[in-house]
Amino acid sequence: CQAITACGGEPAGVWSVTSSCLPIDGTIDVIPLGLGCADADLSGDLTVSGTWTLDVDGSVHDATTTQGELGILLKPRCFDVATAVTCDRLATPFENLLGLGQVVCEEVTDKLGRVNCYCVGEVDQQGSMGQVTPAPSMSGSYEASAGVLTVRDVEQGAYLYCVERDILLATPDSQEPLNIITGSIVLQREL
Repeated sequence: CQAITACGGEPAGVWSVTSSCLPIDGTIDVIPLGLGCADADLSGDLTVSGTWTLDVDGSVHDATTTQGELGILLKPRCFDVATAVTCDRLATPFENLLGLGQVVCEEVTDKLGRVNCYCVGEVDQQGSMGQVTPAPSMSGSYEASAGVLTVRDVEQGAYLYCVERDILLATPDSQEPLNIITGSIVLQREL
């Protein structure tokens, strides 16, 4: 499950997702939550299904579904703040920050006896293929240049891409707060 090598090519067409593998492993910016830390550990896996239409006029119609589960680990330093922030109160803020559904947060003890907070949330979004966002979009415009396909809609997203014959390979080039998606999405041109 590796990111693709961007080669560009003509992206216009109707594309059906045939497979996807989008592991997530890194950190997420939690500054917007006002915690005592700047980031938290993030892990998970995403899959994509559906169709992605890139018209020759530069418009995009996104009928994809991105699904998966994300785990967020907050270390004890994240709770060193003046306000009374507790682990069980973080579900809604993570739902809002990332657009996650059904977030559950609970305290877990690590091997050193420190109490951490671990949150798990579901990703089940329509549009914004392979991107995790609180405001996914199903339409917009796109530009392709030097192996990067930039989609402009509610939020801007980008993909490293390569078209070879009737296959489009794409890796989300995610933006903050979730800029650690790797892997690829394989799409087949519909004829």
